[in-house]
Formats: sequence, structure tokens, C-alpha cells
Amino acid sequence: MVAPEELRSYAYFQWATEDSLKTMAMVSDDVKFEAGDRLFKPGEPADFMYVLTEGEVEIQYAAGYGKRRTVDVLGAGDLMLWSAVVDPYVATAYGVARTACKAVAIDAARLRQLMDEDGDLRNSLMTQIVKVTAARLKGAREQLAKLD
Repeated sequence: MVAPEELRSYAYFQWATEDSLKTMAMVSDDVKFEAGDRLFKPGEPADFMYVLTEGEVEIQYAAGYGKRRTVDVLGAGDLMLWSAVVDPYVATAYGVARTACKAVAIDAARLRQLMDEDGDLRNSLMTQIVKVTAARLKGAREQLAKLD
């Protein structure tokens, strides 16, 4: 379990009610990853959504010829595996720890339930997810342009 105050410190949860924060804190845990660990890959169930608290994680997509391209590097405070709250709830990219990392892992099923109950939380979180998705799409386009 993490402290509700820690969750409130991230932009994704600033509009959550105290009750929602407390519930999220109860279904959240601190996790660690070693440099080089693969955290997720496309098609895997997204059972947790993560907020990176320390370290760096590369977000990668597979190019048509099998080589992966890094489209974003996440740092402290960044959201990972946003697809945990977007149907069909599977990873859409590879996540690879560039350095040793720490993160808050939030149970995705419980978070989706909270979002159904708390419209402000849902709206705030989905707004942040759209921003993250737009940034990753921009990174993917830049990588595609380099293939020419």
C-alpha cells in the first residue's frame, strides 16, 4: 500500500476524492525493476497501471522488420501502461527499464471501478492519458521518418 498523499502528488490523481485516493492507495504497491527488465510487451494483459517514481523506462515499438524503436523515455512522475484503463486492457508497446526503477503499481481492475464511480477522477485521468498517447504518437512518427 502507498500513502494517499503520494498519489495526490501526481497530476493524474489531483482531482480524486479523498475516498477514491484512500481506495487507490489500498490497491497500490511500490515495485522495483532492474535495468534491462522487460516490464510489458504488446498484447499482454495490462493488469496494473504504473506511475514511475525513480529511474527511466524506454517505450518501444517493433518496426516492420523486427527491430524495436524507442519512441519515448519515461522518468519520475510519468505514467506507464495507460492501456490498463482503456479497453481492451492490453499493452500496446514494450516497456524496458533503462535504469533501475521504482514505481507505484495500481491494480487496474479496481482503478477502472473507481473511475466508474468517480467522474472527476475518470475525466482527469483520461485527459492525462490522451496527452501521453499524443506524445507517444509523435515519437513514433519521428522514428518512422528516420526509416526513410
